[in-house]
Amino acid sequence: GNVEVGGFQGNFTGASESTWSRFYQLDARTNPQRNQRVRGLFAADLTRNLYLTDIPFDSYNTGRVTVSRGPNSLLFGIGSPGGVIDNASKQAIHNSDFGELGIRLDNYGSWRAELDYNKSLVEDRVALRISILEESQEYKQKPAFEDQTRFYAALDIILFESDSAVTRLKINGEDGKQNGSPVEVIPPTVSYHNWFEPISP
Repeated sequence: GNVEVGGFQGNFTGASESTWSRFYQLDARTNPQRNQRVRGLFAADLTRNLYLTDIPFDSYNTGRVTVSRGPNSLLFGIGSPGGVIDNASKQAIHNSDFGELGIRLDNYGSWRAELDYNKSLVEDRVALRISILEESQEYKQKPAFEDQTRFYAALDIILFESDSAVTRLKINGEDGKQNGSPVEVIPPTVSYHNWFEPISP
């Protein structure tokens, strides 16, 4: 609780007031992944597998999301007063082969396709996981849109194993591109109507 998120389905604009009585959303639109607020303070720092990141989170390669608020985020060394939101990416799973394909459409012409596939290459030793995303998001508000193509892979190799310890090598990486123009969550305002109102006596 006490976390506000931005975007067209969120409950927080992230807008700043200008001297001309207009709320600007420049920061919220150019850096939408940072458009959130925890406990009414500041935006939380974003981490990926416990490392600071600017890469936007997406469910196609997310295994778990952890929100660390207040003093906890400061005690662990990298947190701000707003806290830390960590995105733990999907990991390769040994001795298991599975896959999932998802396709989503909406009435504005948007579509999203994602693939998640896990393969055990060598029993008890080597596992590979691949996730792919292709998305074209359209909105009722024009010309807002968002297109993204992303590819993620994780490799897990057990090098040595004994009764007391396991030496493991984990490698993961992501490549992709994202392009878009986020929606304006505050509609345009009219500021000239006062010029045409009668002057009060």
